[in-house]
Amino acid sequence: MSILLTGDQLQDEYLQSGLLENKIDDDFFTNLIVNKLDGGSSVNEDIDTEHSADVLTDSSERVKSNSNIKKITEVESRSFVNILKQEKVIKSDGKLTISGLKKIRTDESKRVLVKKVEKEGIDKQSAEAMIDQVTVRFDIPKPIDRSKRTNVNLTNRDNPYLKDLWNKICHKVNYRVKFSEDDLIEDIVNGNNPLSEIRIKKMTAVQTRARINLLDHRVENHIVEQNTERLTWSKLPIIDVAKQIADGSGLTRQAVVRMILQTQKKNTGFIDKIKMNPTLFAQRALNNIKAHQRNLLNKSLVYVQNGETWSQDKLQPFNAANNTLWKVPERGFKKTLFEQIATQSEEENNFAESLINENKIKYFLKLPNWFKIPTPFGNYNPDWAILAETNDVECLYFVVDTKTTLEMSDLREEEQARINAGRQSYKAKGFEDVSFEAPIKVIGDIEM
Repeated sequence: MSILLTGDQLQDEYLQSGLLENKIDDDFFTNLIVNKLDGGSSVNEDIDTEHSADVLTDSSERVKSNSNIKKITEVESRSFVNILKQEKVIKSDGKLTISGLKKIRTDESKRVLVKKVEKEGIDKQSAEAMIDQVTVRFDIPKPIDRSKRTNVNLTNRDNPYLKDLWNKICHKVNYRVKFSEDDLIEDIVNGNNPLSEIRIKKMTAVQTRARINLLDHRVENHIVEQNTERLTWSKLPIIDVAKQIADGSGLTRQAVVRMILQTQKKNTGFIDKIKMNPTLFAQRALNNIKAHQRNLLNKSLVYVQNGETWSQDKLQPFNAANNTLWKVPERGFKKTLFEQIATQSEEENNFAESLINENKIKYFLKLPNWFKIPTPFGNYNPDWAILAETNDVECLYFVVDTKTTLEMSDLREEEQARINAGRQSYKAKGFEDVSFEAPIKVIGDIEM
């Protein structure tokens, strides 16, 4: 069966990819290392939380021997996940919510959340460490105070370099992708990161006894006893794993069954591993399949200019929060369109200043948020458009995305997918004079 999807169809399917595709399972925080020293908590970010149990087994003696270090238990992890659901940071199925994740980055909301976790008998350092793990793992931005705002004016719309640069980059594009179901199954079974490498823990049932104290203005409860039991297959509910995966991935149930049977043929005991925890397997298999889908989508992605353009007249004065703006020095007015530039980090501020200082750079724009490239993974908004000259003769045109790293592997998979799609878009016929450069940290990283 051939899978042929238009841009609009894939746009709907992947628009909310990224954070919303991730899930926090009950054991997400289990075995997380916490530093209990006074002055705060710390998380060992070198440890992959999905696979931390095996990693930490080797260092268990080190943890035991240091009274200032502890590991998050399964019960603590499960309790914290339940609180995240109550506070609507995650949904009932464990999926992340944008509003909830933004909320836990505010200091006041974090303090409230920590107090609720402490009432469950979990110490403050552990609570803070688990909150930090969510924000670090999923790169949640701090909310921006937008109470004080400024109107940003133009410098010189008639600059010939602006017209030249805009005429090169203003063309809109469409895309199409085509790959076969057989290609996808082959990639999932025999390619990198195959289905067989998914790691599963046995499902556990925890019976807890708690003491409840009815006070004048609140209710307190403390866990006094618990009993943990590993569940065997005969005790687990019967679920249709293939259907769950098919519903989440857009594949047919028959295709998912083929993946499982081919993996079992290659790795005996694979189905027995599924039986250890069918629900957890379905969740992780779905994430695995979507990663392979992204990979094949990128490989088969083709862009064409569609004949439409963004009008230069759309570049108008705008209003923005003061703490998101970088003031362009007067000597830079001849190199860019706006008196201030909307930036998202100190790194972008430094990059803008270096664009002004660099002699080879004749003009640049911080691309507005409506300058979007459609991709199967959601719209992509690159950071900069740059016009450079070498030997005062040859003009070079760049679309650039700045990051804090030069390594694609350091970025989240969704970021990598969007950047790769952006790179493909500027290979479309008509963009021969434009080079796409990403990820970039400093001007010296651009091939000029």
